[in-house]
Amino acid sequence: MAEPVMKANKSLIDASSPYYPHTSDQPNQHLIDALLNGDNYPAWRRSITRALNAKNKLGFVLGTIKRPTTDIAAALLLDRCCNMIMSWLLHSIDRSLIGSLLYCETPNDLWVELKTRFQQSNQTKIFSLIRDLASLRQKHQSITNYYGKLKEL
Repeated sequence: MAEPVMKANKSLIDASSPYYPHTSDQPNQHLIDALLNGDNYPAWRRSITRALNAKNKLGFVLGTIKRPTTDIAAALLLDRCCNMIMSWLLHSIDRSLIGSLLYCETPNDLWVELKTRFQQSNQTKIFSLIRDLASLRQKHQSITNYYGKLKEL
Protein backbone atom coordinates (compact mmCIF):
# COMPACT_ATOMS: atom_id res chain seq x y z
CA MET A 1 0.00 0.00 0.00
CA ALA A 2 2.91 2.37 0.59
CA GLU A 3 4.08 2.04 -3.03
CA PRO A 4 1.00 3.76 -4.64
CA VAL A 5 1.16 6.58 -2.09
CA MET A 6 4.85 7.10 -2.87
CA LYS A 7 4.04 7.23 -6.62
CA ALA A 8 1.26 9.73 -5.98
CA ASN A 9 3.55 11.89 -3.85
CA LYS A 10 6.18 11.77 -6.60
CA SER A 11 3.55 13.12 -9.04
CA LEU A 12 3.16 16.15 -6.80
CA ILE A 13 6.83 17.12 -7.12
CA ASP A 14 7.58 15.91 -10.67
CA ALA A 15 6.93 18.85 -12.99
CA SER A 16 6.62 16.49 -15.97
CA SER A 17 3.66 14.70 -14.36
CA PRO A 18 0.20 15.77 -15.55
CA TYR A 19 -0.85 15.62 -11.89
CA TYR A 20 1.75 18.22 -10.91
CA PRO A 21 0.09 21.36 -9.48
CA HIS A 22 2.03 24.45 -10.47
CA THR A 23 2.04 27.27 -7.94
CA SER A 24 0.36 29.57 -10.48
CA ASP A 25 -2.58 27.18 -11.05
CA GLN A 26 -5.72 28.69 -9.55
CA PRO A 27 -9.34 27.59 -10.08
CA ASN A 28 -10.54 31.05 -11.16
CA GLN A 29 -7.67 31.50 -13.60
CA HIS A 30 -8.49 32.58 -17.16
CA LEU A 31 -6.31 30.59 -19.54
CA ILE A 32 -7.36 32.47 -22.67
CA ASP A 33 -8.75 35.92 -23.40
CA ALA A 34 -11.70 35.19 -25.71
CA LEU A 35 -14.64 33.42 -24.07
CA LEU A 36 -16.49 30.74 -26.00
CA ASN A 37 -19.70 32.37 -27.16
CA GLY A 38 -20.98 29.75 -29.59
CA ASP A 39 -19.82 31.49 -32.77
CA ASN A 40 -16.09 31.24 -32.10
CA TYR A 41 -15.81 27.53 -31.25
CA PRO A 42 -12.97 26.62 -33.69
CA ALA A 43 -10.74 29.51 -32.54
CA TRP A 44 -11.65 28.95 -28.86
CA ARG A 45 -10.92 25.23 -29.14
CA ARG A 46 -7.52 25.90 -30.66
CA SER A 47 -6.62 28.47 -27.99
CA ILE A 48 -7.76 26.39 -25.01
CA THR A 49 -6.06 23.29 -26.41
CA ARG A 50 -2.77 25.17 -26.60
CA ALA A 51 -3.17 26.57 -23.09
CA LEU A 52 -3.99 23.17 -21.58
CA ASN A 53 -1.15 21.49 -23.47
CA ALA A 54 1.26 24.12 -22.15
CA LYS A 55 0.10 23.24 -18.61
CA ASN A 56 0.46 19.50 -19.36
CA LYS A 57 -3.26 18.97 -18.68
CA LEU A 58 -4.60 18.24 -22.17
CA GLY A 59 -4.78 14.48 -21.53
CA PHE A 60 -7.51 15.03 -18.93
CA VAL A 61 -9.64 16.86 -21.47
CA LEU A 62 -9.01 14.45 -24.33
CA GLY A 63 -9.70 11.46 -22.10
CA THR A 64 -6.27 9.87 -22.50
CA ILE A 65 -5.59 10.03 -18.76
CA LYS A 66 -7.85 7.43 -17.19
CA ARG A 67 -9.01 7.13 -13.61
CA PRO A 68 -6.83 4.69 -11.64
CA THR A 69 -8.85 1.79 -10.25
CA THR A 70 -6.42 0.45 -7.66
CA ASP A 71 -4.42 3.49 -6.56
CA ILE A 72 -6.64 5.61 -4.30
CA ALA A 73 -4.03 8.33 -3.85
CA ALA A 74 -3.64 8.71 -7.62
CA ALA A 75 -7.43 8.76 -8.02
CA LEU A 76 -7.62 11.63 -5.53
CA LEU A 77 -4.93 13.51 -7.48
CA LEU A 78 -6.87 12.91 -10.67
CA ASP A 79 -10.04 14.29 -9.04
CA ARG A 80 -8.20 17.41 -7.95
CA CYS A 81 -6.76 17.97 -11.43
CA CYS A 82 -10.14 17.37 -13.05
CA ASN A 83 -11.81 19.91 -10.76
CA MET A 84 -9.14 22.50 -11.54
CA ILE A 85 -9.46 21.90 -15.29
CA MET A 86 -13.26 22.02 -15.14
CA SER A 87 -12.97 25.38 -13.43
CA TRP A 88 -10.57 26.66 -16.10
CA LEU A 89 -12.84 25.48 -18.90
CA LEU A 90 -15.96 26.97 -17.35
CA HIS A 91 -14.13 30.28 -16.82
CA SER A 92 -13.36 30.32 -20.56
CA ILE A 93 -17.02 30.02 -21.58
CA ASP A 94 -19.58 32.81 -21.76
CA ARG A 95 -21.97 32.79 -18.81
CA SER A 96 -24.99 32.37 -21.08
CA LEU A 97 -23.73 28.91 -22.13
CA ILE A 98 -22.63 27.55 -18.76
CA GLY A 99 -25.98 26.45 -17.28
CA SER A 100 -26.16 22.93 -18.71
CA LEU A 101 -22.39 22.46 -18.72
CA LEU A 102 -22.09 22.63 -14.94
CA TYR A 103 -23.38 19.08 -14.69
CA CYS A 104 -20.64 17.47 -16.77
CA GLU A 105 -18.69 15.09 -14.53
CA THR A 106 -15.23 15.24 -16.10
CA PRO A 107 -13.26 17.58 -18.34
CA ASN A 108 -13.58 14.98 -21.10
CA ASP A 109 -17.39 14.93 -20.72
CA LEU A 110 -17.42 18.72 -21.02
CA TRP A 111 -15.09 18.62 -24.03
CA VAL A 112 -17.30 16.08 -25.83
CA GLU A 113 -20.45 18.07 -24.99
CA LEU A 114 -18.94 21.26 -26.43
CA LYS A 115 -17.76 19.44 -29.55
CA THR A 116 -21.19 17.90 -30.07
CA ARG A 117 -22.92 21.22 -29.57
CA PHE A 118 -20.68 23.55 -31.55
CA GLN A 119 -18.76 21.57 -34.15
CA GLN A 120 -21.76 21.15 -36.42
CA SER A 121 -21.43 21.70 -40.12
CA ASN A 122 -23.00 25.01 -41.07
CA GLN A 123 -23.77 24.97 -44.78
CA THR A 124 -24.85 28.62 -44.78
CA LYS A 125 -21.53 29.69 -43.24
CA ILE A 126 -19.59 27.50 -45.70
CA PHE A 127 -21.45 29.05 -48.64
CA SER A 128 -20.78 32.54 -47.28
CA LEU A 129 -17.06 31.83 -46.88
CA ILE A 130 -16.76 30.41 -50.41
CA ARG A 131 -18.58 33.46 -51.80
CA ASP A 132 -16.32 35.83 -49.82
CA LEU A 133 -13.20 34.01 -51.03
CA ALA A 134 -14.37 34.16 -54.66
CA SER A 135 -15.06 37.89 -54.46
CA LEU A 136 -11.92 38.86 -52.51
CA ARG A 137 -9.77 41.40 -54.36
CA GLN A 138 -6.56 43.11 -53.34
CA LYS A 139 -7.54 46.56 -54.70
CA HIS A 140 -5.62 49.18 -52.68
CA GLN A 141 -4.62 46.90 -49.79
CA SER A 142 -1.01 46.08 -49.14
CA ILE A 143 -0.04 42.50 -49.92
CA THR A 144 0.31 41.88 -46.17
CA ASN A 145 -3.25 43.03 -45.45
CA TYR A 146 -4.64 41.17 -48.46
CA TYR A 147 -2.85 37.96 -47.46
CA GLY A 148 -4.07 38.35 -43.87
CA LYS A 149 -7.68 38.71 -45.06
CA LEU A 150 -7.26 35.69 -47.35
CA LYS A 151 -5.88 33.59 -44.48
CA GLU A 152 -8.67 34.78 -42.17
CA LEU A 153 -11.34 33.63 -44.64
